[in-house]
Amino acid sequence: MPVACKNRPDCYTETLVIPGAVEPVLRSFVLLLVTCLLSGCQSQDLLLRVGSNVWPGYEPFYIAREQGWLTSDIRLVEFPDSSTVMEAIRQGKLEAAALTLDEAMLLASEGLELTIIMVCDDSEGADVIVARPEIQTLQQLAGKRLAAETSAAGALMLEGLLNRAGLQHDQIELFPMSPAAMPYAYQQDRIDAAVTFAPHMFRLLDAGAKIMYTSAEIPGQIVDVLAVRSDMLDLHRQALVTLIGGFQRARSGLSLRQYQLIANQRLKLPEADLSQAWQGMNLPDRQENLQQLQGDSDSASARVLQHAHRLAALMTARGLLEQAELQNLSADASLVAEARQ
Repeated sequence: MPVACKNRPDCYTETLVIPGAVEPVLRSFVLLLVTCLLSGCQSQDLLLRVGSNVWPGYEPFYIAREQGWLTSDIRLVEFPDSSTVMEAIRQGKLEAAALTLDEAMLLASEGLELTIIMVCDDSEGADVIVARPEIQTLQQLAGKRLAAETSAAGALMLEGLLNRAGLQHDQIELFPMSPAAMPYAYQQDRIDAAVTFAPHMFRLLDAGAKIMYTSAEIPGQIVDVLAVRSDMLDLHRQALVTLIGGFQRARSGLSLRQYQLIANQRLKLPEADLSQAWQGMNLPDRQENLQQLQGDSDSASARVLQHAHRLAALMTARGLLEQAELQNLSADASLVAEARQ
């Protein structure tokens, strides 16, 4: 049982871990189960429920919880994939979520008002496309079976690959798939390549796959943020400040073996791979976050929002976003400014 639940008979769970693959048909059941589990802890109105999928960049949240740095009104809820996280916040099952920036943009384009309160990380090679070793060039992916999550980040990686290889969409057989299911599908010879990330990337590499393409090829396009429903910001402000402070405190100690072992409760990586889990990503500190969330002195919007608008134009041109207007997406640097690690 997680630290925050110890000696509390009224608290049944702090996180939901779903091993293996969870297909889209089970997502409604997962969301129902999460709601039932969380309702056993305390009044839903008093809870700050923060959703995320398994990703090394989100692990500082969980390290902070295990170290006892989070208050009892904060619940971290782990989902099998980012698509389920998005569905949960759409349905009001979460007050906040760790999302890629493009996922936050998609939700905002649907009418959900979100405020970005922290940049968790940006991928500088942490997202990859792997393929079977006999595939020597990107062009040889033509006619192959490629697995990708049904998310904007997966689509951006695929678009970047196709542009680099000079291929068209209809030249690749695309299999929508949860990242957790990809290693098994690869071993069963159901796919030839996959858009993936740690920890699933390491399992694919252990199975013989090799890296063909990384997010370093599309710099700045895959950014992870902590976003809160704007109408929940004031109600949960102090809990959010505590959450950010805990994240930053844990982030600064990721080189410590103790913290890595806590993270590995979810990552489940072999010992040899654990220290490399954060390779290829940057986790901005407090000062970097303030720069991202406050913007330039001569700009009317935060840097992260400037980036979102540039990304929206790109996604709209590629058919990944219906419209480039993001009036429902905002940024607030004040919580990072208040937080102390």
